[in-house]
Amino acid sequence: MSDSKLSPSYLIATCFGIGKIPMAPGTWGSLFALPFGWALLTYSSWHLMAALIVVLTWVGAWAAARHTEQSGKHDAGEVVIDELVGQWISLFPLYFMSFTAEKIPSIALCFLLFRLFDIVKPWPIGLLDQNIKSGWGVMIDDIAAGIMAAISFIIVDKVF
Repeated sequence: MSDSKLSPSYLIATCFGIGKIPMAPGTWGSLFALPFGWALLTYSSWHLMAALIVVLTWVGAWAAARHTEQSGKHDAGEVVIDELVGQWISLFPLYFMSFTAEKIPSIALCFLLFRLFDIVKPWPIGLLDQNIKSGWGVMIDDIAAGIMAAISFIIVDKVF
């Protein structure tokens, strides 16, 4: 049985269908996150972004679990809410850094670092990806990739 394309869980899990773009849905999901991340960084406080990350993590886990139940596919490619959350986590340090003219290059670097960690899945990301199932399993490896990307960004920012 497949998830209805109008159900809330399907719309959330696929970020309103972004995950159905045929090639590289995870990359499209991460790109989808960037303009919203930029808007949050530019026009809101870190408190709002942190709250949204927490809420979307819980809602995303629910939506991914529903999608898994209804499609029979664990961590299906079209589920990209996890990329949105992970990408926002990678952007989070930008709230605490000088962030004016370098805004776009910093966002681009966060994007590239997140995609690298999400695709390559070094330890512990790969371990989490392989061992945790359900909606939380879908979300946790991208959360870890976002954290590793954020830490890597901070290191790169301090060195260069």
